[in-house]
Amino acid sequence: MACKQSYKHDASNSEAGESSNAISHVNLDSSKTSLKFGIYPTTTKNDFNANTYKDFDVLSYAGYAIDPFTGDAMHTNNWELSPVVDSLQYIGVDCILLATITDSTANRQFLNNTKAMATFIVNSSSKLAIQNAEGIHLQLDAVALADRHKLTNFVTMLATHTHKQGKYVVLSLPNTYPNAFDVKALSKYVDYYVLMPMSNTEAQDKVMKAYLNLGVPIELLQVVKPIE
Repeated sequence: MACKQSYKHDASNSEAGESSNAISHVNLDSSKTSLKFGIYPTTTKNDFNANTYKDFDVLSYAGYAIDPFTGDAMHTNNWELSPVVDSLQYIGVDCILLATITDSTANRQFLNNTKAMATFIVNSSSKLAIQNAEGIHLQLDAVALADRHKLTNFVTMLATHTHKQGKYVVLSLPNTYPNAFDVKALSKYVDYYVLMPMSNTEAQDKVMKAYLNLGVPIELLQVVKPIE
């Protein structure tokens, strides 16, 4: 399989003997800190054109709408059988699984449901294996500040499990509600953060600076590129 990126395990923390911080990142090539990261338009059905996507490094495919009550997928956009994933991998683009909850109430229900979170971690792992995908992209919009600690614990469990597969973890950061994301703690486990693009460049820069000031490492912060 063609692969545009090279991967490495950074086990420096686990080798240091700090059991509480025993982590192993699965990072993209450190020589490439700025990625062309996009989200594949799953509404596109039969007009896949590889030339449209060949210059991307990573494309996220919305293949897991999380049921907050069970952790199962409410729909997958044909992730398991989609020829798009194979086609992207063939041209050297990393195709990763995008898992989403877009409702604030649903986020609270999910992050307070231990069984649902455990089910999602197991199921998403299986879905990565089905398509031999390179990683998982988690997008939880409008997380409440009261769930900050629970979000950190969930992402930690997900990343620990996913890294054992040799896969990497991408986390969307919202353009609002930034305080719900404990980025100093999350950065020990998240391989990349992504922000959705904003039409106002000044506002985009303000959001990026806010996250950098909160402690997001600049080399981990990416902005989604529009697909033209």
